[in-house]
Amino acid sequence: MSDMLPWWWRWAALAAICAASWGHGYVTGLKDGAEKLATCKADAAAVKERGQIAEQQAEARIFAEKNIKKDADDENARTTADLRARLERLRHANTNSNLLPAAAPGSSRPELACYDRAELERASGILLADIRGIADEGSQATIDLNTARAWAAKLKVAESMAVR
Repeated sequence: MSDMLPWWWRWAALAAICAASWGHGYVTGLKDGAEKLATCKADAAAVKERGQIAEQQAEARIFAEKNIKKDADDENARTTADLRARLERLRHANTNSNLLPAAAPGSSRPELACYDRAELERASGILLADIRGIADEGSQATIDLNTARAWAAKLKVAESMAVR
């Protein structure tokens, strides 16, 4: 039977089988490629949408945190100004008053009770100035610490609300 077909028919049949096989693979590949492309496009669109949502959330969070920081800075400035005004009033109130009580009315030498009054006044003034300086620094540090605590608490609340 193999003698019935000429030799070129065998090669033609083999070429036809190869062409059909290649054609089937090509068409199947095109179809699978189109499906994969559609899936990739859908995935890309979903990722882009999630990215935009995350970007909007980040912008909103940054805006909220900037507002919280601005509020904290404003509160710190108000409290510091209030502290400075109080301290200034105290300084002016104490500069005009005498640090030591008046001498007894019947003393013969009131400036020498048991101390040099002028030297004691000067030393007391220096001591009070030093104490005021330390109090100023401590008060400012306390204000800054309280402001930082309030700011951190507000940020924590904002973060917990953003997570939801």
